[in-house]
Amino acid sequence: MNSVCKSKLEQLAEVQQFWTQQRNLCPKDQIESKLVHLQEFIQQLGQATSGAAELKRRFERFGDCQRMPGEITPHFYGRLRRWLDRDIEG
Repeated sequence: MNSVCKSKLEQLAEVQQFWTQQRNLCPKDQIESKLVHLQEFIQQLGQATSGAAELKRRFERFGDCQRMPGEITPHFYGRLRRWLDRDIEG
């Protein structure tokens, strides 16, 4: 087996393991995990020049999207997801 194929299979196994772990979490822990991954994605996006510009446009257009005191995780996750998915041009 060549090294590229082996590498792809290893990556696929890691992804499958991640999703198996996700499915085994209770719903509350699943949404917590999704929120953590979404926040990590946004942080990584802000480190790239084009990503930082995208986030800046979102801040200017929609305002900041921070968790409000007492806001439960599913509500904040949904609000943050919508904030990130909204079309800036529209």
